[in-house]
Amino acid sequence: MNEIIPIKKAFLEKLLKPVNRLSESCVLKTDSEGLFTICSSPDNTVILYAKIKTDIDLEEPLRLNIIILISFYQVLIAWVMKDHFL
Repeated sequence: MNEIIPIKKAFLEKLLKPVNRLSESCVLKTDSEGLFTICSSPDNTVILYAKIKTDIDLEEPLRLNIIILISFYQVLIAWVMKDHFL
């Protein structure tokens, strides 16, 4: 499945920056309402549920297991800056 997901830079910053401050990895999922994730701190004392509403129209929900979140975030921001995403 190869789909381009139109995501604005502001969405990435609002969702992934707080998650990255808490954890180095997360599971990012999509549904009909937007993007969401649940992650925890390394010592499991804090659990974060982050969700952002978007107008993403996907054929089926996606699930991304992101192991190194900071690298993933930096690559996405670089693509956004080069107009690969909206």
